[in-house]
Amino acid sequence: RGQVVGMESHSVMKNGRIIDALVYSQIFAIDHTRYILTLVEDITQRKGAERRSKDAQNLADAAQQQLRNAIETVNDGFVLFDSDDRLVTANSNYYRFFESIGSPLVPGQTTYEDIIRAGAEAGLYKSALGRVSAYVAERLASYGSGKEALELELVNGRWLRVTERRMSDGSMVCSGVDITELKRREVELEHARIMADAANQAKSTFLSSMSHELRTPM
Repeated sequence: RGQVVGMESHSVMKNGRIIDALVYSQIFAIDHTRYILTLVEDITQRKGAERRSKDAQNLADAAQQQLRNAIETVNDGFVLFDSDDRLVTANSNYYRFFESIGSPLVPGQTTYEDIIRAGAEAGLYKSALGRVSAYVAERLASYGSGKEALELELVNGRWLRVTERRMSDGSMVCSGVDITELKRREVELEHARIMADAANQAKSTFLSSMSHELRTPM
């Protein structure tokens, strides 16, 4: 068509070396004679750098996908915040938990405080009822302190054990484990202990009474 602009190709040098080339060609006429002017630029180094960059990006993408797959295998909620406490990523269980209350999470925008406040305002946490601001302040104060895991009772009767750990780069890893069954067993064990104590007390009282009766002359 009379012109070639920026066509990439492989070219063979006189010494046999194959290079990446960028070709520009133009047909023009001088005194009714047609000529073709061609410029060939050696872009081997640039293309090599582009390939290395693409390979590195592919490796990074594969590593991120592997991380996402690993996070998805976690049965309970998992979430990662950056050093500014903004959401980086979370697994499906975590997303579903908050989407169910009409609070969609947006990576890079939603903050830790946004999530805690949304849950408190939606009435999720029993200890936040009637004291949303105080509850949020308490959670922010304990956030990333390295203290023992929090056990949160939800209004629907379920329990969550929340663990929050700050990493060396300032980011934060949080997980939430449903411990409802564990709490139920604890209540059952406590009830059984109370019943056993009561039975032992009744037995002791009975034996004491019988011993007194046996020692008393008829």
